[in-house]
Amino acid sequence: MAAINTLKLISCDGVTVTISREAAKQSQVFKDMIEDLPEEEIDYAIPITEVNGETLKRAVGWCERRTEEEQEKEAALWKEHKDKLKGEATKDHGESSKENDNSRAIASSSLPQPTGIPAQEKEFFASLNQQELFELILAANFFEIQLLLECTSITIADHIKDMSTAQMREYFGIENDFTLEEEHKLRVENQWADDTKHINGR
Repeated sequence: MAAINTLKLISCDGVTVTISREAAKQSQVFKDMIEDLPEEEIDYAIPITEVNGETLKRAVGWCERRTEEEQEKEAALWKEHKDKLKGEATKDHGESSKENDNSRAIASSSLPQPTGIPAQEKEFFASLNQQELFELILAANFFEIQLLLECTSITIADHIKDMSTAQMREYFGIENDFTLEEEHKLRVENQWADDTKHINGR
């Protein structure tokens, strides 16, 4: 069976989006789809009923950009590793060949794991409005795109970190079902939280 190099997806509102095999590896769901799809269904667009077209394009676009960035970093590490190998003496040709065969794997495994939002992606997340961000985090969770899920979560956390309880309720669309008396009691019981904020300069 020949390897399928692209996967076609169709959103709940009828938008078709194509993702490459390499980029699909960013998502566990996409990865499983592209590996399990029979060759005879290569041109079949898989319906994604939970995600709209714009959000699907953003999620796939993020996977493609992330993959390209990783490939560029791997190529740079591969070049650096080859340069080091050239300067090293080897006992015999066989040992030299073995090292060269494994060098790409070594370079790939040396790629640093990202923490927080990658610098080149901050502008992308900053450009999203609240609704777009919520839709993207749901898509990242649904498609199991771990790094995208982390980045959207960090972005939302940054948005709400200085909000009051009332502002956070409004942000998330949560109805306040406490009476005034219940709210006052909760504030008294959790006064330590406000005290901690003041201590930390918040």
